[in-house]
Amino acid sequence: MENNTETAKHLKPYELRKEVKRLLQSRDNIKAKSRVKAQTIKDYQDRFRELTESRNRWKTEVKEEKKKTRQLQDKLDRRDEMLSQAQAERNQLVTEIRNIKKRSHKFSPSTKSSG
Repeated sequence: MENNTETAKHLKPYELRKEVKRLLQSRDNIKAKSRVKAQTIKDYQDRFRELTESRNRWKTEVKEEKKKTRQLQDKLDRRDEMLSQAQAERNQLVTEIRNIKKRSHKFSPSTKSSG
């Protein structure tokens, strides 16, 4: 059926009701599809927002953990350096003690002399 006024004037009332019903159903179907698409778009937008927020939260956490890791690594490096210095001092003291012992053995009488 054509959609011009001349054709509509020649339609019988039951044909007009039938055509109106068909047009209303078509309109309702289009609206329903539009609602479904709108809801799907909204769901995707919400999911995108959630993922973006989650990603940003993880990025922040990773930055904080990297900062903590750097701080702990620096602290470990300082302690390693202190340990190395302490070991060097210990080795130096052990060497000095050995030298003192060697010198003290040279001056101590190993055999008793009669006098």
